[in-house]
Amino acid sequence: MAKYSAKRNRLIETARKLIYQQGFNITTLSDIALEIDLPLGNIYYYFKTKKDIGVAVLESITVTQQNIFQQLDEEPSPKNRLHNFLEHTKQEAKDITLQGSEVGTLCQEFSKEGGILANLSAKVIMNRLLWVEAQFYALGFIKEGPDLSLDLMYRLEGIFLLGYAFRDLKLITRQITLLQDYLKERIAEQDERLVVAG
Repeated sequence: MAKYSAKRNRLIETARKLIYQQGFNITTLSDIALEIDLPLGNIYYYFKTKKDIGVAVLESITVTQQNIFQQLDEEPSPKNRLHNFLEHTKQEAKDITLQGSEVGTLCQEFSKEGGILANLSAKVIMNRLLWVEAQFYALGFIKEGPDLSLDLMYRLEGIFLLGYAFRDLKLITRQITLLQDYLKERIAEQDERLVVAG
């Protein structure tokens, strides 16, 4: 069974890579089979349809995201967690410059089709929003938490889009640094208000 799981995982990771590089609709089952030198018929043993592969890829992305959040949550300070979250996105900047935001791109593509793929891709975005929102709540932004998390994600995905459109790595890293500076200012202002209120 472990052998089959290893093959299945290899298929998913290969599909994830190809779908990120060229899009879900363009990527074929033949592309995936060719990439890992596997007979096309073998793919149907693990996945009955291309949609099934799409679901598996989104589940893989969800697990990756959860692992990142678990690592970030080891930092006790929510201010540092947000900073480190944005630092992590800088590490992805090179790939984003070449291929766009993995989650954002899939969300756009799947939302046009509707159904389970649209729902799962939206859930990945929602999980990210909720994690960011939880950090703002922990910092004392009780009323503003939802708006601040949306604002941060709007800005971040906008940075990714422009960096990809212009193929500009420096644009992404520079704008994320400015976003980090903006957050520091907002948090510092909040800390002052809490001190005064306390």
